[in-house]
Amino acid sequence: PLTRGADVYAQQCQSCHVLDGKGDREAPEHTAFGSRAWILGLLHDPKGDKYFGPTEIDDMKSMSKLGEPSLKAITEFLF
Repeated sequence: PLTRGADVYAQQCQSCHVLDGKGDREAPEHTAFGSRAWILGLLHDPKGDKYFGPTEIDDMKSMSKLGEPSLKAITEFLF
């Protein structure tokens, strides 16, 4: 499974997701997925191209109004 994962990802996921510069951007980017920077960016701009912008999902709104300290606290909790 550990050596086959990259092949399965290339066959099944890369047609919609970008990972390390490879793939098509039709769904959230997977580069740095789950990192603090990725989570914080998502909270600021969920409709951005790296996140849900290319998808039909449009329910999530920016959480920027909560302020940076709160967003960093949420990021740490999710991380």
